[in-house]
Amino acid sequence: KFNTPNEILQNLASNKVFDDQWAVQFLATFLRDIKIFLVSTGISDEVAAKLKIRLFKKAEEAVREAIAVSNDDYRIALIQNPDVLIVNLS
Repeated sequence: KFNTPNEILQNLASNKVFDDQWAVQFLATFLRDIKIFLVSTGISDEVAAKLKIRLFKKAEEAVREAIAVSNDDYRIALIQNPDVLIVNLS
């Protein structure tokens, strides 16, 4: 429904709060501010595309791509089996 993370955040700010809205807000904020690469076999390419995340089958491929698209001052967080996690790398 939305093309950019900012469109999602603007919509959330101007409408009634719904259950588990925080998850959508976190994802939209992360997508606005960082690149998200997911290594998983438990999510389809279609779902990953809708979530606007890059999906990889192997961690090595994701790390290689992350380095390739980053500038010289990059940081990479590798998180195994997250449930709910907020990372501040500043």
